[in-house]
Amino acid sequence: VKREGAGQVALVGVPNAGKSQLLAALTNAEPEVADYPFTTQRPQAGMVAFENVQIQMVDLPPLTEEHTEPWAFNIMRNADALVLILDLSQDPLAELETIIKVLGEQRITLQGEGGGEIEPGTFPKRSLVIGNKGDLAGTKENFAILKELYGERFSMIMVSAKEGLNLEKLREKLYTLLDVLRVYPKRPGHEPDLSAPVILKRGSTVLDLAQEIHKDFVSKLRYARIWGSGKFDGQRVQRDYPLQDGDIIELHI
Repeated sequence: VKREGAGQVALVGVPNAGKSQLLAALTNAEPEVADYPFTTQRPQAGMVAFENVQIQMVDLPPLTEEHTEPWAFNIMRNADALVLILDLSQDPLAELETIIKVLGEQRITLQGEGGGEIEPGTFPKRSLVIGNKGDLAGTKENFAILKELYGERFSMIMVSAKEGLNLEKLREKLYTLLDVLRVYPKRPGHEPDLSAPVILKRGSTVLDLAQEIHKDFVSKLRYARIWGSGKFDGQRVQRDYPLQDGDIIELHI
């Protein structure tokens, strides 16, 4: 699946966890949604809007210990992050442990938003746990158990794709999961286009922005002026200045 937008997140879950329903609720995609398992047989992508960015969400066939489509693991390995969807009305703890086990056998290791140690030969993936069907009876108790046992390892949110519960909060969590930032380049004497940010990995510098805009800027860049995270608006900064989400940058070559 060709990556689009600010980043790509892959939906991972056991049969009937509600992956396709969540994709339909958050994006412009129209996946087949049914109450029987194994509805999704091929990857389906849609774009999740969060403020002025778009995040690509890819729905995959269900994961089981008995069989998972081999190509689905390749999409997981190439995705920027994974979203683990659990059915809170069933046994979400067992579902999460199944996901961890099956992905571990494929050398895909799950990490929280803070990252973690990377084992050689593995594919570490930042992961968000979503407890779905939070509108049903008994689901709050199941979610509380999940948080008690895995809350320190993973960021978690309870939603209902069917009823729209917490979907706006989920959009923000998806953006945070990608570990990126938005910056707005501007030409001297002009206003920035705040509807079209440049997306960079968190920790990027002024030089990284210059590289993203045009490779010739890297050698010609003398300095930049910044509005946002600087000590004052229009502060002059050097090429190695670390950028923050929302910064406006004026490059001088």
